[in-house]
Amino acid sequence: MGKRITIRLGDDDYEKLQKRGLETSLDISFLVREALSKYLADGGTAAPEPTPARTGLFMPDQAFALTGPYRAWSGDLRVELRKRFLDLLALAHSTAQTWPRSPGIREVYAGLLALGQHLGIGNNVRH
Repeated sequence: MGKRITIRLGDDDYEKLQKRGLETSLDISFLVREALSKYLADGGTAAPEPTPARTGLFMPDQAFALTGPYRAWSGDLRVELRKRFLDLLALAHSTAQTWPRSPGIREVYAGLLALGQHLGIGNNVRH
């Protein structure tokens, strides 16, 4: 087991660290340990930024701004996810039918169809 230490950070550094933790879905303590480990492994050269590659998930700022209500959700988020996904799938289907030549529209719809299987959605019925 490791030793516990206390460090004091300036407000700006703490805010940056907190923001980085939210962006990467990583614990602030983990980010500090990761940066320190890399710093020491490099022989004390400038510490690189912690890499978010561990999670493989990157939240765009526009979407992250909408996560507040879901982080405070008191029910089963999986039910809400399925409902919202079905709404998005219906919207993508209608958009692909109305504007089939728009770049990327059919690919978005096809991608959503493929993702639906992870939520138990889809039975290969064509409309």
